Amino acid sequence: MAFDRKREAGVWVFDRATIRGELAESYEISPDGLKITFKLRETKWHDGTPVTADDVKWSLDRAVSAKSLAKGQMGTGSLTAPEQFVVVDARTITVTLPKPDRLGRCQSCHAAGADF
Repeated sequence: MAFDRKREAGVWVFDRATIRGELAESYEISPDGLKITFKLRETKWHDGTPVTADDVKWSLDRAVSAKSLAKGQMGTGSLTAPEQFVVVDARTITVTLPKPDRLGRCQSCHAAGADF
């Protein structure tokens, strides 16, 4: 996922109110705001193998676990532990937040530099 774009004063800027899917064809936020479910598009890696929810989980796990700037960035959206990311099926992954956090959705958009 990525922020959409809009024009302000003749310049393109990120529209932080609108998030659109890139790898995710859709997402749903639970009524309590604690769970985000991402449904992935059917897409392939450069070698032709399918991109799966396991691949996304690996990237998210690494982002919250590695000793890098990604860990701090993800933490600002309450994304702090690999256990928060659960593969439902080959094209669905859920992210569970400890509290409703509007930054959780935004931070999951940029996990380890790979946009959903």
